[in-house]
Amino acid sequence: MQDPEYMRVKYKYIPDVIKRKYELADKVTPDGYVYIKIGKGMYGLKEASLLAFQHLVRQLAPYGYRPCP
Repeated sequence: MQDPEYMRVKYKYIPDVIKRKYELADKVTPDGYVYIKIGKGMYGLKEASLLAFQHLVRQLAPYGYRPCP
């Protein structure tokens, strides 16, 4: 991705293990959300399929793979 995407998740839906690992308790907004910066890919993003395709093309290019127009 050229620019990062951002998403917000309700704090109560984040598993306790993740809350402790990333110390999220002090990052919760007053309305109960945690904001997340997405710098690569993430399941469910509309760009995920394009990112996966671009990665596949880069990985297979040394072996002569070229996508069809």
